[in-house]
Amino acid sequence: MYKKGPTTNVANYRPMSLTSAASKICSVQMTSFLLHNNLINAAQHGFLRGLSTTSNLLETFIDWTLAIQGQNSITVAYIDFAKAFDTVSHVELLYRVQYYGIDGCLPNWIKNFLSGRTHTNRVGSVVLEPFDLCTSGTIRGSGIGPLLFIVYINQLAGVLSEYKVAVKNFADDLKLYAVLATDRDVSNFNTALKCIEEWANT
Repeated sequence: MYKKGPTTNVANYRPMSLTSAASKICSVQMTSFLLHNNLINAAQHGFLRGLSTTSNLLETFIDWTLAIQGQNSITVAYIDFAKAFDTVSHVELLYRVQYYGIDGCLPNWIKNFLSGRTHTNRVGSVVLEPFDLCTSGTIRGSGIGPLLFIVYINQLAGVLSEYKVAVKNFADDLKLYAVLATDRDVSNFNTALKCIEEWANT
C-alpha cells in the first residue's frame, strides 16, 4: 500500500497481509478481555474503539491548558519508534500475551500465526519470488497485528508513570510531557527519557 513520497521508491510502500477471519475473531476477543480487565494502559489511543489521534490531542490540550493557566511551562518529548511494528520480538510478545492472562491454545495459535510466514512483492502483473520473514514483527494489515503491537508496547507507559510524567501513545508514537518546576522534576524527566532508551534497546 502506497504511503507517501516518490512512487518509484519501494520504501514508500507499506506491506499488507490478507489474513483469515480467525485473526479478526481472536482480535475482538482479546481486545474485549484486555479492556474488561483494565489491562491496556489509558495512555494508549491507537487501534482502540472510541480512541484516536483526536482523543490523544484533546487530553493533551487540556493538560497543557491547565498548566499554562497555572503559569507553568510544559516540557515535551515526541518519540517515534522507527520500524516499531517490524522489530517486535515474537518471544517477548508471546511472553507478554501470557503475562496478561491470555492462556490456553490462543498463545500457541498466535505463535503459529506469526512463524513460518513468507512475503512476496507484486508490482502490476509481476510477482517476485517469496522470501521468509524473520522472527520479529507483527503482521500488518491483519486483524490481530495492531492489537499484538499494543500488547507489546503497553508495559512502557506504566513504567514511565513512575517518573511523574504524562504519557500519550498512538501505536508506536509516544508523547512524554511534564511541568518542570524543580530540579527533581528535571531529574525525573531525564530518567524517563533514559528509561525509554533502555526499553527500546532491550
